[in-house]
Amino acid sequence: MAAPTLAWLMKQPMRRLRSPKGDRLLAGTLTRGLAVVVLANLFFLALMVAARGDPRVFAARVRAAFETGELGMTDYRRFDARRGYFQHNDCLILQMLVNPDSSSLEWAVAPKVYAKNDKWNKWCATLHALVVEQVEPSGMLSERYTRYWHGYNAVAALALRELELRDFRRLLSVTVWIAITALALATYWSGPRARLTGLTLAVAAATIWAVPYFAPGLSQGPGDALLVMALATIAARPKITARLGTIVPFAAGFGAAVVFLEMFTGQLPTAAAWLAALTLAAARDEEQQSTIAAPVVVLAAVTAFGLAAAATVVIKQVLAAAVVGPGAGEFLSHLRQYTSVPDSEGN
Repeated sequence: MAAPTLAWLMKQPMRRLRSPKGDRLLAGTLTRGLAVVVLANLFFLALMVAARGDPRVFAARVRAAFETGELGMTDYRRFDARRGYFQHNDCLILQMLVNPDSSSLEWAVAPKVYAKNDKWNKWCATLHALVVEQVEPSGMLSERYTRYWHGYNAVAALALRELELRDFRRLLSVTVWIAITALALATYWSGPRARLTGLTLAVAAATIWAVPYFAPGLSQGPGDALLVMALATIAARPKITARLGTIVPFAAGFGAAVVFLEMFTGQLPTAAAWLAALTLAAARDEEQQSTIAAPVVVLAAVTAFGLAAAATVVIKQVLAAAVVGPGAGEFLSHLRQYTSVPDSEGN
């Protein structure tokens, strides 16, 4: 007998889902997915407001980091496993922590940033000028940075209340390595396909994903740890892929959480691809106990992930527009810039 085709597999669950019971199943699944996204974004906003700390404490951490060499004027550090590559992002995040703001809500959704030139770069030099040299910011360009959810600000703010920057970097690296180890160990509870896929992803994360290179980064470490721990959850509980009612809310929450910690540094596409791979493997292992074919499970998971991610971006931009006005359109303008094809002069 020939192996079932993808078209046949897709038709089997669809026949069941066209029944009244199937309609109720789909409605319940969509409702749970939507509820997860709404609750997640409410939690994100509450966490951002609550995480705001004393800018003077963060400024002291920054001065100590410059004095010890943990921070410098170089925005990108090649092959620096201790401090990470994207010092550009780290200095920008630290600036958002040290800049005073008029309210916790404004800091949460639209933190203020300053720049020394019209190109909005050289963030480490700008941070040094503001904190160490104590240059008056009134002579600099300023804007409300509404582009992302800035979940990494909340993580850094909570950690730097108690830790020096060097210790926080070490904590981030250790956390990412713990997540990778958890993914590898969690495959013990998986079926053969999910075990192989999970172990492959764990090995990839520990080697070619360049964890030592990016894990210490304030904009990469939190998102990377979250990404891998979410995959470890699927590996440890593969039965969540046997029902749309469990995998869809899970994937929706995953998509929202990745956006919360994302700074256009690669977690979102990586998370979507790895979610699809591990979900497919786990769903294939669970097909005997499931009424849903594995390709449908993967399609539902990736769709829920993508829609939740998009909804989280929209919710954040709406919040920013409500707080600071039309300047929230910054996200779309930069998205066009990132996705456009450079001209012959590289612009």
